[in-house]
Formats: sequence, structure tokens, C-alpha cells
Amino acid sequence: MRHIAKRGILRYGLTFTKEQIKNFSRKIQRGDGNFIRRRSRRITEWEVSLDNVTVRILYDTLHNIVRTVLPPFRKRSLF
Repeated sequence: MRHIAKRGILRYGLTFTKEQIKNFSRKIQRGDGNFIRRRSRRITEWEVSLDNVTVRILYDTLHNIVRTVLPPFRKRSLF
């Protein structure tokens, strides 16, 4: 099982197919995702929607592939 598939189950309770993972890459390349920040020269962080679920992704711009799925944002409390 690929890394992203394992993390999808662990962090979102979803099983990602190869086609869904490719769709993540296509959405990012088209600009359909929400850019969050650049982590390094080649790794960027995105939010992409999939069936009414927003998934945080680390994307490799050099190889044009999804590297991993990050946990959802947690709301920070001030106290």
C-alpha cells in the first residue's frame, strides 16, 4: 500500500484509489486547490476538495506528484 493511501485511512478514514490520487495532482496543476504555503523549493502544501471533504496535501512540484496527506487543521484555542 502506498504512503498516501495509508495516511488517508489513518488521518481521514478514507481509502484513496490511484485515480483519486492522480485527480489531486490534476486539480493542483489546474489551480483548483487552495494553496497554503511553500515548504521548500519543491514541496508545497495545498487543500483540495474530494467529495465534500477537504484534504491537506504535500505536493512535489519537481515531479508533479502528491507526496503525502496531512492531518486536518486543528482549531487553536487561545487559552
